[in-house]
Amino acid sequence: MNKKNINKKIIYCTVAIGVIGIISAGIYRHHKIKTYNMLLNEANNNLKSYKYDEAIILFKEAMKYKKDLGIKNSINLAEKLKINKKSYENALSFMKEERYLDAIDNFKKVSNIDKNLYKDSQKNIEECKKSLVGKNIMLSKESMSNNDYSEDNKYITDITNIDNNKEVKQLQKPMNKKIKSYPQKSENIEKKSQIINRNINKPVSKQQAEDKIKNYIKSTSQEIPNLKVEYDHDDTKSGRKYFVIHVYCIVDDHTATMGWYYVNEQDGKCSKWDLAEDKLVPLT
Repeated sequence: MNKKNINKKIIYCTVAIGVIGIISAGIYRHHKIKTYNMLLNEANNNLKSYKYDEAIILFKEAMKYKKDLGIKNSINLAEKLKINKKSYENALSFMKEERYLDAIDNFKKVSNIDKNLYKDSQKNIEECKKSLVGKNIMLSKESMSNNDYSEDNKYITDITNIDNNKEVKQLQKPMNKKIKSYPQKSENIEKKSQIINRNINKPVSKQQAEDKIKNYIKSTSQEIPNLKVEYDHDDTKSGRKYFVIHVYCIVDDHTATMGWYYVNEQDGKCSKWDLAEDKLVPLT
């Protein structure tokens, strides 16, 4: 084999190796771009589906293939949206538990970075205000009828902190006049005790349980428009069976719960459920 042929073979081999290298590099680059795009698309889909933890993981994985300022911004956005979502979920939980002030505080933390959650939060803030105002007005009137003005003032203060309500201003006038001149006990309290303890130690029916709470509400509160007192369900606490009575008010297009009352099926004794402490408080 002469020198000329050897040189040709060397050239051919070099060219072949070069071509193979170019093809391999192209395949690797294509695979890298394909993987990057796949991660990016999946991350964005998770972002749209409120799966922020998954989105953040995928964005960070994509960063290994390509350093990009846009991805960094997407990670920051996902972190903010995650906090936004958490505030919204906490608010919904508080709203369900009728902890309206806590719900309002958390709804206010939801920013317009997410238009849908922000819009829902603003709507729910108004719903919470309506429910809180309705509930506290009833409780305020109940406390006033019992001459318990310290509690009455607390309920009114809670309302004025969130809403400039005309009915609250009307409640404040008689409260301010009477707060120094009335004892904490009154004939209303005695009357209430008589109503609640009537027929005690005797088994009661659902209707009788409902009537007992209706009489209690009537004796302790001024007339409230659209107030409903209805049997809701049976419940058992500490081995005792109760009829559960739901007291609520219809406000615009929704209902505002004023309280849950428990009537012992065996002796007719009545209690009010303290939601915060999860315990029954006897009505006396």
